[in-house]
Amino acid sequence: METGNRTAPAKEGCMKRFLITLAAVLVGGFLLLILPILVIAGKMSGEEANIVEENSILTLDLSESIVNFKSGDKSALSNKMMGKGSETSVYDIKEALEKAAEDPNIAMLALEGTAVGASTTEMAELRRAILDFKAKSGKPVYYYGNTLSTGIMYVATAGDSLFVTPEGGVSLIGLTTSRLYFAGLAEKLGIDVDVVKHGKYKSAVEQYTRKSISDEDREQTETYVNTIWSELRDTIAKGRGVSPEAIDAFVDNLKWIEHAKTAKEEGLVDGLMYYDEYKSLLASKVGVEEKDLKTISVNKYRNSLGFKGDEKEAKDKIAIVFAEGQIKDGNESSASGTIYGDDLSATLREIRKDEDIKGVVFRVNSPGGSALASDIIWREVELMKKEKPIVVSMGTYAASGGYYISCASDYIYAENSTLTGSIGVFGILPNGRKAAEKVGVGISIVSSNKNAAVIGMQDLTEEQKKALQGSIDDTYDTFLTRVANGRKMTKEQVDSIAQGRVWAGGDAIKIGLVDAIGGLDDAIAKVVEMASLEEYETEIYPEKDDSPMAMIMEMMQEARVSILSKLLGVEVEKAAEKVDEASEIMSSRMPKVYMLSDKIEVKM
Repeated sequence: METGNRTAPAKEGCMKRFLITLAAVLVGGFLLLILPILVIAGKMSGEEANIVEENSILTLDLSESIVNFKSGDKSALSNKMMGKGSETSVYDIKEALEKAAEDPNIAMLALEGTAVGASTTEMAELRRAILDFKAKSGKPVYYYGNTLSTGIMYVATAGDSLFVTPEGGVSLIGLTTSRLYFAGLAEKLGIDVDVVKHGKYKSAVEQYTRKSISDEDREQTETYVNTIWSELRDTIAKGRGVSPEAIDAFVDNLKWIEHAKTAKEEGLVDGLMYYDEYKSLLASKVGVEEKDLKTISVNKYRNSLGFKGDEKEAKDKIAIVFAEGQIKDGNESSASGTIYGDDLSATLREIRKDEDIKGVVFRVNSPGGSALASDIIWREVELMKKEKPIVVSMGTYAASGGYYISCASDYIYAENSTLTGSIGVFGILPNGRKAAEKVGVGISIVSSNKNAAVIGMQDLTEEQKKALQGSIDDTYDTFLTRVANGRKMTKEQVDSIAQGRVWAGGDAIKIGLVDAIGGLDDAIAKVVEMASLEEYETEIYPEKDDSPMAMIMEMMQEARVSILSKLLGVEVEKAAEKVDEASEIMSSRMPKVYMLSDKIEVKM
């Protein structure tokens, strides 16, 4: 009895100690999470209080992540917590350079970095912003780096002088793109892939159905790669005062393998010097001693108190709507880098009903996706045009569904390197029956009707294939109609340049798919003109979520990706994106129609 009496208090004591320990762990974990946030936040708030000093040099690191739009507002705090560099949008950089041009404390702009962390269209926007800075301010723009990539050369030649370290070089290597094909793998695994499509150039599904590139895809790829290269080459040549032929010779004769001395002899850079010598040059340029040289990054400049507070408020507004990523069905506003049809259509509807918004710039950066979601968004663009001007500014991609949602607008701007068009439709249906049989899995199907199909588990009949092809053809016809009406062309004219063919912006303007070559500023100016505005403000959509919970959720996701990347030694985020895209296409139990173009990575 005595022993039994002692047991209950002992158990209670153990439970109490357990609860105390658990509480301590939870509190400790919370403090470990929140204290670094508070410390860094305090540090960042101190940074924001910095005043721009006289004769400061504004610095722009071109190798940092420069994006079209900071989807979900990835904060500098989140990046610091993850030990990553800051992420900056082109829009933010342009805004900072506009202010710096008028700021008497900013003496010059210094560019740095060895490879551009931006797409070709974002590089074009950056280059234009630097040229505007020079024209408005008359302030010098210098570049310094160890090795100049093609992208760096394209952007930096907007400046006055380029300097490189003596043992560095200029990696002008031309452009290339490559793609993997999985038909052979599908055969070995026993997976059949049925494809129904309309458009002989519609190559987005060829990775799953072919073992190598088709003649049609090679034709269109060669065309747009050469168009983009011509834009880069000719711009670099003009900026350096050499001929386009000299740039081609530099590439073809492998001079890019040689040291920086060759690039200097060829007129591609202005001088060879080490970084300490470059700092001395900057100090002399702004008229200070080297020890007194002051620099401030674009991000810090934007956050400085000296940068804020002098904005004029105006009743009239222009909405800048960013449509970023693949187009998908449904509503999931918390997701970043994806366009959900219901979300974006609701945003456009809200803007249309807002009487203070007098015009819309629709910044489209998408390779397309769901045909249904694209049509839902298209309808809102069509309705918007009846009430207020809407002008499209195309980013890296505005292809397939990305073009579908653009074509109803009043006017379309693209960069020379924008990939657009891809007016075509496809459906893809995998069949895993043979794969199941290979591993000894039998399949028995009982249906109420002859076409109560189990998608992905049985072969399609000719009747089913015919029905699916009819659905694809109807969607393609609708696509042609939308483009013909929006671009004031006949369906026959559209069909002759469609068939799923991808066009670079420089070629798209010649065939009527695009109205002019230009960027976001051009689109804003066009809307201002069409709406007859004198004073206005711009508002960005979708609105950014700055809440602490959104930041913490983002940090947790980035932490998982970072850990997986280190464990597996791969870029998990990119791999996950590809798996997500493929799984959506390959695992649907219902036939789904896509307006999707390949996300083509052009390497330079």
